[in-house]
Amino acid sequence: MVEGIELNVGSIDVSNTDIKKDNDKQEETIEENFIEDTRGEINIEQTEKIIKERKEKILGFFKAKNLWVIILLLIAVILGIYLRSMPMLDHGGNPGLWDITTNTWTLGPDLDPWLFFRYTKTIVEQGGLPEVDMMRNVPLGFDTSIETPLLPYMIVWTYSFLNIFSDVSVIYAAAIFPVIMFALTIIVFFLFVREIFIRKTKESKVKANIIALISSFFMIVIPAFLSRTIAGIPEKESTAFFFMFLAFYLFLKAWKSENLKKAIIFAILAGIVTALMRLVWGGVLYLLLTIALASFVSFILNKIHKKEFIVYSSWLFVSLILIFFFFSNKIPLVDLILTSLDTAVCFLIFLIFLIHFIIWNTKLSKLKILEKIKLPKNIISMIIAFIFIFILISIILGPSFIVSQVNRVHQIIFKPTYGRWGVTVAESRQPFFTEWGASFGPFIKNIPVFFWLFFAGSVVLFKKMLNKIKQKDSWILTGTYFLFLIGIIFSRYSSSSIFNGSSFISKSFYYISALILIGSLIYYYIKYHKERDNGFEQIDYKLLILFALFILGLFGARSAIRLILVLAPITTIFVGYLIVESISRFRKTDGEIGKIILGTLIILILLLSIFAFYTFYQGVKAQSYGMVPSSYNQQWQKAMKWVREETPKDAVFGHWWDYGYWVQSIGERATCKVLEKEQLF
Repeated sequence: MVEGIELNVGSIDVSNTDIKKDNDKQEETIEENFIEDTRGEINIEQTEKIIKERKEKILGFFKAKNLWVIILLLIAVILGIYLRSMPMLDHGGNPGLWDITTNTWTLGPDLDPWLFFRYTKTIVEQGGLPEVDMMRNVPLGFDTSIETPLLPYMIVWTYSFLNIFSDVSVIYAAAIFPVIMFALTIIVFFLFVREIFIRKTKESKVKANIIALISSFFMIVIPAFLSRTIAGIPEKESTAFFFMFLAFYLFLKAWKSENLKKAIIFAILAGIVTALMRLVWGGVLYLLLTIALASFVSFILNKIHKKEFIVYSSWLFVSLILIFFFFSNKIPLVDLILTSLDTAVCFLIFLIFLIHFIIWNTKLSKLKILEKIKLPKNIISMIIAFIFIFILISIILGPSFIVSQVNRVHQIIFKPTYGRWGVTVAESRQPFFTEWGASFGPFIKNIPVFFWLFFAGSVVLFKKMLNKIKQKDSWILTGTYFLFLIGIIFSRYSSSSIFNGSSFISKSFYYISALILIGSLIYYYIKYHKERDNGFEQIDYKLLILFALFILGLFGARSAIRLILVLAPITTIFVGYLIVESISRFRKTDGEIGKIILGTLIILILLLSIFAFYTFYQGVKAQSYGMVPSSYNQQWQKAMKWVREETPKDAVFGHWWDYGYWVQSIGERATCKVLEKEQLF
């Protein structure tokens, strides 16, 4: 059973006897109508009534049990499996993922997956990974505990599971692994999106299901999400996104649970899944920073109480303990809680919450100096916490550490990739909007359709999020949010534009748009506090999570080409929301002119959405089918055959680090340390 979608067949009180009695009763009614009609004509009105009742019963059954949701979700999973498994289909006599020298399965045209395959093969053959991998960094070797240790074991578990039903090879299990993980990702992504929008009303549940389904279908076909989730590419991301969306779902379940025990259980599970994601991919910072940022904003809005504090603390410490346990040889404890970009931020926010509860739940709250300060309690706590944290860090790490971190943040904002690594590796290069925006087409006269759909959807949802404050104020804040989006996206438009990301105008536009949004929020926050209006406190935490994730995704896409795939699934949520919300608004609009305007807008949104989905589907289908070893890769297959058969087994090759994985895995020869990534830079 998928949580949140109840399908309890045992609870459906429908037996064959009941159905037969119901049919007999209805037949008797029809017969009576025949008898009463002296002219021998059929009582059409009564017959139609019976048909209508039966129809309502059938529709009621499907609506009550959400079978339509499960059926559509199943279709989505099948579609995802179909598109992602196309490289394994027939390509001229053999599957596309085929090694012409060994006449067996192979992986797709990528590099890192071969390392994970070799580790998987080692585990199957030897029962585990050696502490030091002597195929890399010869003669020193490489510490295997710091290279995504969980991923190869998950492929081994997949291999063992598949062999229950059929005799498959290790490389087949590695090739099919991303497809299996993507199928699971579709399900948890659906649950995550549904959890964001679901409310207690029946109408909201239907809307949440539809938004989640539309988002899931778009997530399946959006091109930017294809390359790391397709057959033959057992990469970190194919597993990491499953853990990320599952952790978000569990955390939101914990946050909204009214029962404290259930909330703690969900929070602990979310912490475990967070740690598992860290064992797979460094992109866990998206998960950590999203929860930290949303929780901090929630604290400012006076939404953090005892239960929320316990949930956040349970999640954080379970994940920190597990991360430290598995990475104690890589991440010192001080770095984990004070200096790292992700876990340290989460811990510092925990300290703010802790200090707040210590101050206002002890005798300290009676201090006269606190009574004289005319500020909200949470703001007072935040100021005190910042002072305490500044002193603590200065004592442990020195005052210069604060200055260096400020410079680091500035560096990350405007030039996140630098040095030889950043400028020579294509996937780490910082793109312009004209580059990453192209991932969100299709284009109509150079206008990226899907981009503007999710852009509009985010603005509409931001306005909806503020529906508990005064309408005029919500419109002003929505305008500042619109300006902020323009600033973060278009301040690095193209290399030939004045907005090239590095000019004074670009940087000023970036900072000013952000400061205007933050300044406006602070102004209205203070205003509502003085007026004792709790409108801001009613902002939904689940939407804070979504917007925090969205902003981090935009920042990531602006920072490195390879991070566009993180933004891709998030954008589909706003498109799904835009479609459903526009239709909902149309149904509630009374004025004829308003209906005409909204109706025209809905038709435009639907046509553009269908056009985008169809174009994405066709493009992804073509890309999927063609993502197989090319003649270039087949030349490597032949070369590696020569290496296996014609070179000494103890031969060592000097090689660029990731191409070295081909030499190690396909050629079965070691590579020397000087060209490994970790040694070269």
